[in-house]
Amino acid sequence: MKKILAMILTLCIAVSFAVAFGSLANAESTNPKTDIEVTVGMKFEWNKGTDTDAQWITNKGWSQDGLWSYKVHPINRPGYYMDTTITPDGDYAWNRVPGDTGIGYARARSKGSNFHPGELADIVKVFYCPSGGTIKLDTTIRRSFEFLAQEGSSATPTSLAVYVENRKVFPEGADEYISISSIEDQTYSVTFRVAKNERVYIHIGAMGDQATDAVEMSNTITYEEINEDVGDISDVSLDNTRDTVEAPSSTNKPTNTNRPTVVPPKKGPNNVGLIIGVVIAVVVVAGVVAFLFIKKKKAE
Repeated sequence: MKKILAMILTLCIAVSFAVAFGSLANAESTNPKTDIEVTVGMKFEWNKGTDTDAQWITNKGWSQDGLWSYKVHPINRPGYYMDTTITPDGDYAWNRVPGDTGIGYARARSKGSNFHPGELADIVKVFYCPSGGTIKLDTTIRRSFEFLAQEGSSATPTSLAVYVENRKVFPEGADEYISISSIEDQTYSVTFRVAKNERVYIHIGAMGDQATDAVEMSNTITYEEINEDVGDISDVSLDNTRDTVEAPSSTNKPTNTNRPTVVPPKKGPNNVGLIIGVVIAVVVVAGVVAFLFIKKKKAE
């Protein structure tokens, strides 16, 4: 009888593991970042109005298709990006009280239409390329408040720069970024090649003083050519702690010249914890049933 019960318990464990890993494999295969069939002319965007108010609050700084997200990049830590969290004001920032983190007021606001950089951190909009190919990025941007240079003032314009991994693709040439000073819409288009799984980083920086540096911005990515190139991206874990980030030791106002070298990706929704929990629960239940059955037999 004990041998039979042992066989039953072993079978339960085997079945639970099979179901668990089958579910995991299915979750990976349906990941929108890898399973989207991209065609020439296909457009991708995540701008204001694409999410409902409820989705904006609950999506944890990610688009519904898993291709866009918000990050915060401390300018004194090249290659380091931090996840965002919802704040009491309904914005996405690194910390629920971003003004007290040592990096300033970097955040995405107004359901993704308004971006405010911090003195020591860029607010970054990220696109995860579902296919290799040639893409065109169209960006429309303007400051929320006109920038007027005044003698003796520490005020600065807002900066815009675009990277694919560690490669700067906009602005083209030697300039590190372009300055945004006007409240009038400015539209920029840039075309560049990407590999599947590479990431496009749209940086909004303060160039020093963050006061009134908010911008209104929308972005559209269009695939103009498709290829099978796949990016070789190392999966380095992010440190998602909410501790204060130390400011640079220099007392001078920083400029956002430190740019990414290696940028660890954040994975999409992960069900591994849930799957492991199911496996443990199945094993425990099977063990309890076996124990009660043996106890009953002994009593008889």
